[in-house]
Amino acid sequence: MDRRLLESSLVRLRATGHPLLRSMADDLLAGRVSMRELARNPNIAAPIQAAARRYLHWRNSMSADELKAISDDMAARVQWMRDQVAAGWRKRDNDRDRNSNRGSEREGERGPHAER
Repeated sequence: MDRRLLESSLVRLRATGHPLLRSMADDLLAGRVSMRELARNPNIAAPIQAAARRYLHWRNSMSADELKAISDDMAARVQWMRDQVAAGWRKRDNDRDRNSNRGSEREGERGPHAER
């Protein structure tokens, strides 16, 4: 798993999750505990295993068409987010280019910090 994705998930979990999961996320982010130590802790492992069983039950109850529809929907959402991020970067780059062009147009003008 990508470390940045894991870290952002833990930050979100620490802010909004179940109190036990918030504490776990905080300990992981602070480096007080490792993933391996958490997996061996019965207080943590039991709720995670129960959630995994619920997920597997839900997933196994879905038809192949339903799973494909969910996968396609998620792929479209991910692409939309990528497009939004790319548009933000393009805007930033365009703004930066526009600002640097303004500076070169004003080379003859004296700025507040120009030598006199």
